[in-house]
Amino acid sequence: MKLRLSILILLSTLLACGSDQSENTEEEDYQKFFAENASSIQEAFDHRFEVKTLMIDSREELDIPDSIHYLVKLEELHTGGKQMSFLPCNLCNLENLKILSVEWAGLDSLPFCLGKMPNLYWLQLSGNNITELPETFTNSKSISKVFLENNLIKEIPESISNMTQLTTMNLAWNQIETIPSSIGNLENLRLLNLEGNPIHNLPNELAQIDLVSLEISYTKITKLPEWISSSKSLKTLCIDSLQIGELPEWLGNKTDLKILRIAYQNLKEFPYWLKNLTALEELRLSNNNISQIPSWIENLTQLYDLDISNNPIESIPDNIINMESLGSLNVSGTNLDSTYVSVLQEKMPHCSITYKN
Repeated sequence: MKLRLSILILLSTLLACGSDQSENTEEEDYQKFFAENASSIQEAFDHRFEVKTLMIDSREELDIPDSIHYLVKLEELHTGGKQMSFLPCNLCNLENLKILSVEWAGLDSLPFCLGKMPNLYWLQLSGNNITELPETFTNSKSISKVFLENNLIKEIPESISNMTQLTTMNLAWNQIETIPSSIGNLENLRLLNLEGNPIHNLPNELAQIDLVSLEISYTKITKLPEWISSSKSLKTLCIDSLQIGELPEWLGNKTDLKILRIAYQNLKEFPYWLKNLTALEELRLSNNNISQIPSWIENLTQLYDLDISNNPIESIPDNIINMESLGSLNVSGTNLDSTYVSVLQEKMPHCSITYKN
């Protein structure tokens, strides 16, 4: 009896110790997390030898100090709309920094040393007042993703070809008029967004790249380059609001396209060549003058998102209910009445129908 009691006491003690150890481990993990992830500059410097991620709130009173380089393990720096006209040069001494995100901050220039940061691969500087890309920046061998949309950039330097690791480049809504032919040397580039720039032409050298996504909506391009027709890698093509007149028939040969956006094109009918694009998952035809939807639309068996809003459409073919893959249908701003749409929604419970008139 005494032996049994001793064993029970021993087991109870071990379990209690295990519980304490577990609690201690959780507390250590908790402290480690807050040491490695800071939400203010003061917090970061309180743990300057441990912090890896710094997310600065827009209400932060302190500016990024010149002493930022003392955060020797910092890998990510994010600011949430905090206003600053420049970034301190010592930022470039953060050898472990991988991600730099400074959006809508009022920046008007880039530090010349950014291109020398050995591990920086993600650069997000959207919504600032940046006017140029310094040549020293384009010498970067590590940056692979660049997001510079909504700035005031007027020119892409020829030296952009030096950024050999670049896979994603978003320069939408800047003031760029020409694209240098040297861009064709970016053999790893896959996603290119030039929307909203006053560009008239695309260089033929882009044909040398296996682009997966090309976004050129709201530019001044008046003719789609022929090399698009021969691209075998392109999966996304956005050509909203281009003054190109009639769309080329060779678009019907782009059978690998998954996303196609052709809004604001003054289309008077559903392009017949679309029936060949059976891999399409998203199709945007909004803000045109299309009045009828063809019955062959059910052949687009992979289509998930269909936007035909703001067209004078009065009816939709009955066989659309057979499109089991269709998960989103936007018919806002059409001539369809609410009763018709309600009945259609009942017949297509798997599809979310947007209707606002």
